[in-house]
Amino acid sequence: MREKRVEQARQAMAAAALDAILLWKDENVRYLTGKSAVLNGCLLLPGREPILLASGGEVQRARVAMPWLEEIHAVPIMEAGGLVRGAVEATIKPLVEKHGLLGCRLGLDECGFTLVQALGELLTDVRLGDGDAAMHQARLIKLPDEIALMEEAAAIAEAVTQAAIDA
Repeated sequence: MREKRVEQARQAMAAAALDAILLWKDENVRYLTGKSAVLNGCLLLPGREPILLASGGEVQRARVAMPWLEEIHAVPIMEAGGLVRGAVEATIKPLVEKHGLLGCRLGLDECGFTLVQALGELLTDVRLGDGDAAMHQARLIKLPDEIALMEEAAAIAEAVTQAAIDA
């Protein structure tokens, strides 16, 4: 299911004329990696597994639990301006350069102004675009496996509710 989700996101990314998407919203990162992502990000590129940007304490855990990810990089908790700028300078910019994204159109989902500002200042060759709309499009139509999981969850909830009523 994860591979199908990544492919749907890539198709939505291409339809939105984006070369890559940098994601920070929990639902978007979780959709692509399976990792609950309150403090994590993800870079989606064409033709490869998503790149996880995890808070330092999560990196080793993610490597063990998510062996399908080829790249996992540590980033600080993205709240303070200096930390955000440092993450762009030390991690995100080198990834953009390494993967040939200079001059590209990089989609962003919802993120803080300090991140947008740091990307604009440190990645002057990159054009920013709306990656959130592309991810909404990718997640809009549910895969058959997703529907089956939702039906199973609903059946469990109904059984638990009935057991509570009976008790």
